Amino acid sequence: MSSAEEDDGKDAQKLRFTLAALRRKDDPFNSKVVLHTDVVDAIEWQSARSAAEVMHAREKIVCEIESLGARLWQDGSVATWYRGCDDTIARVSATVNGPLLERLAAAARHGDPACIEFFRRGFWSLLVFVFVCVYVRVCSGAPLMGLLDVAGIGEAVEIRGPLPVDELKGDCLKHNCALLQMLTEDPLGAELTKLTDADDKCGRMTKLHRGDDLSQIRLHRRFGVEQGVCADGSMKVRSVDHFSWSAVKARSRKKRKLESVNGHTVIPEKMTNDHLDDLMESARVFLERVGVVPGLWKADVDAAFRRIPLLAEHRWAAAVVFKWLGEIVVAIHNSSPFGATSSVHAWERQGTLICNIARRLLKLGCFRYVDDFFGCERAETMEHAMLCIARLIRAMYGATAVADRKLECGLSLTVLGVDLSLNSAGYMCRPAADKAQKWVMQIQEALRTRCLPAGAAQKFAGRLSWSCQFMFNRVGRAMLRPFFKQAYGNGDGCVGHDLLIALKWWLVVLQMEITEERVWELSCEPLLHLFVDARGVPPRCAAVLFFNGVCLYTDGAPSQHVLEEFQQRDDAQIMGLEILAIAVGLATFADELRGRRVVVWSDNTGAESASRKGTARSWDHAVMIHDIWSMALRNNTALWIERVGSDDNLSDLPSRESYLLIGALHGQWRAPKLPQACAGAQEILMPSGIAV
Repeated sequence: MSSAEEDDGKDAQKLRFTLAALRRKDDPFNSKVVLHTDVVDAIEWQSARSAAEVMHAREKIVCEIESLGARLWQDGSVATWYRGCDDTIARVSATVNGPLLERLAAAARHGDPACIEFFRRGFWSLLVFVFVCVYVRVCSGAPLMGLLDVAGIGEAVEIRGPLPVDELKGDCLKHNCALLQMLTEDPLGAELTKLTDADDKCGRMTKLHRGDDLSQIRLHRRFGVEQGVCADGSMKVRSVDHFSWSAVKARSRKKRKLESVNGHTVIPEKMTNDHLDDLMESARVFLERVGVVPGLWKADVDAAFRRIPLLAEHRWAAAVVFKWLGEIVVAIHNSSPFGATSSVHAWERQGTLICNIARRLLKLGCFRYVDDFFGCERAETMEHAMLCIARLIRAMYGATAVADRKLECGLSLTVLGVDLSLNSAGYMCRPAADKAQKWVMQIQEALRTRCLPAGAAQKFAGRLSWSCQFMFNRVGRAMLRPFFKQAYGNGDGCVGHDLLIALKWWLVVLQMEITEERVWELSCEPLLHLFVDARGVPPRCAAVLFFNGVCLYTDGAPSQHVLEEFQQRDDAQIMGLEILAIAVGLATFADELRGRRVVVWSDNTGAESASRKGTARSWDHAVMIHDIWSMALRNNTALWIERVGSDDNLSDLPSRESYLLIGALHGQWRAPKLPQACAGAQEILMPSGIAV
């Protein structure tokens, strides 16, 4: 085959792929969240009943549960259930109605009844253990480490063999001495002391003391995290224990963690939580089936992890230490600590149990993120639904399990840090106003002092990523990378160039009070397809758009000023140019793309993957990707980024100055543009706004 014939064959292949893409029937934007069948069943159940009938039916069930729970306490069934239980575990579990949990789990056909055994070691278990000790594992609390049980609450994953726990016990003295040498006075020591004393009073920890055999226990640093202000004006502090710390001197952070308690913990399944996307999809289905715009409710379980007793044999590894008023004080956990990987798995099993009971017995279309429960209901029933799940949890786990101040409902509500407001057309979301204002003040302080310590940077990364995780598409993800770099670096806390840009960007965005609006039903207009490509030597970018039967294309060589913005590399900057090509296409054809759904085709794996995620490892790439999603947000353009094989990519022709096929498609050339910076932040977004 001659070279000309080979080129003709490749061009024909590009044309075939392009036509197939334009004719495709599947719509990637219609990949909606798949609701759990129990949630759909609960909505269907409500749609067949009036608001009064729904409340009457639920009230009857909750009253029966509460009456049964009271009888089980009164007739001694609960005491019998706990007979033979370890005294410390019995104290931690004192408010838990074990027999009621068992009956409700059976009625709800819950698939993990073994999670209830965390709260005791029953007499029947001891009898069984005597006769079939080879086959029965006696439960006396939740394990702190090792290979955890498969509970069926997540997706099974390939696991490594658990590291021998004996290694940790034999290494206690060395580990503890190294930890004590680096221990410094905790600025929140007074609050930590109060929190530890409060845990001691309810049996969740031992008393603070000042002496222990350092070869028999394993210490972990306890530190405080500010969480805002309490209702009485006092500082709200959460205590966290560093179970990922180890004394091993290794370059790799991952290697150091492997020598810790968390490093010796293996979870055999990948667990996922419900998110706002699930809640909003249930609201859409609710509106469709019930015919009214729903209201929202939420309930938060108090001290969720701390309600689960710890396996007696693992308490030696659950000691914590901090320094206060010049003295080193120690306490040992009797319940699942906040900071241990195993605690997450133990609570996930309890949380899943609560969700299943609420969905299947009370017909609540509820969701859960760790210890936060939330859902949507008719406006008339939302408060009753909220109270029903609170009463259910209190009947099972104790009267203090859900505080009244942790219950909220309304037509507009802050859920998981996001302000939500629903209407018949769609919903609006924005970062919670009080949280945004607090972050603005903290950012302003960091900009004033030009200092952001690693701990503060880590908190910022978590808070800001939470706010942009479920809204604004992927805008902001790239601007989180400098925070993570600051958090895990070994610097002195000084704000560098990249972090300065990120801080300024977040300050502008939070002060703008941006609100995103989403509609329940997607546009029925056909998809637009944008093919992009780039060449490394000499550098050139191109994009081809099919719009209303017309083929539009653009191409050009980036200016030297643009190229100087890239970090030094030996790959002809091909990935950066491929990302730049996406930006060129979106900016050049902004008028045609406004308010439309666009599939962007890229043949560079790195550019396609990074752009889809919304960030990249390299800062220069990350900033360009940030500009791509910023453009899409400002232009109300929905993006879906997809991979196309190089031999199928039509836009590789103009990127190589070969216009024959484009001309055959009656293409129209347009001068290339680059995106303008986000309004109000032109001076901090680079390389936005520079000319091709």
